[in-house]
Amino acid sequence: MSLEITKHIDHGRGSEDLFNKSPLLLQYNPVEKKVPVLVHNGKAICESLVILEYIEETWKQTPLLPEDPYQKANARFWAKFSDDKVFQSIKWDVLLKEGKEQEEGILASLQNLRYLEEELRGKKFFGGEAIGLADLALGWLAYYLNIFEEVAGLKLVDQESFPSLVAWMQEFANAPVVHGSWPDRDKLAEKLVAMREASLGKETRVLFWVKTAAAIPDLLHYLLDCWSFMTFTAAVTLLGSLYVLRDKHGSLHSLPVLSS
Repeated sequence: MSLEITKHIDHGRGSEDLFNKSPLLLQYNPVEKKVPVLVHNGKAICESLVILEYIEETWKQTPLLPEDPYQKANARFWAKFSDDKVFQSIKWDVLLKEGKEQEEGILASLQNLRYLEEELRGKKFFGGEAIGLADLALGWLAYYLNIFEEVAGLKLVDQESFPSLVAWMQEFANAPVVHGSWPDRDKLAEKLVAMREASLGKETRVLFWVKTAAAIPDLLHYLLDCWSFMTFTAAVTLLGSLYVLRDKHGSLHSLPVLSS
């Protein structure tokens, strides 16, 4: 999305099957064999935050990072906080746990969300009035969090406890380039239910269990790159697809994130 929101680069789209990885994906990311991957002038760039930084340095127009060194470092901190703390706690310790372990995960997740609430207080976006790097890194919350809550059967964020975070989620989700570009909600919910059941040992159908267990690493990475969906999305206009982009720098391709 950063290419769409701020860089104004034309693009096309396609899809990647996480259960049957394409030769193109394996060619461009032979180390991790995961999405997202950005291919620019024949060279592959992997990992969502790395891709965002590459896009920021390659296409200078309408920057995602501020000029001030402190503000720039702060944006990078919150982008990393999204990957290392927010998503990890909600995914591993809430969605894929139950009982006492889940209760502890909920407490940790709520604390992480409170940090975001404090940072957003009095601001439209993390960087001020425009969507920036931190917003793209945390943008997955605007769509995925509600589905996570539904699958886990609980509520983490509400208007009363997190007014600034809720307002930011609505602002981000309603941005013209974001609105209507999310993956299919029902399909995503089905994948999350399968992940949760597999993690908790509740799936009894052997063949389905094997298939789901084998897919969990990619599905988890897909969800983390749901930031990948929101940041690489923000990097290449929605992670659910294969983008082909062209500008004065030459041809640019990106491998998709979403399996349909």
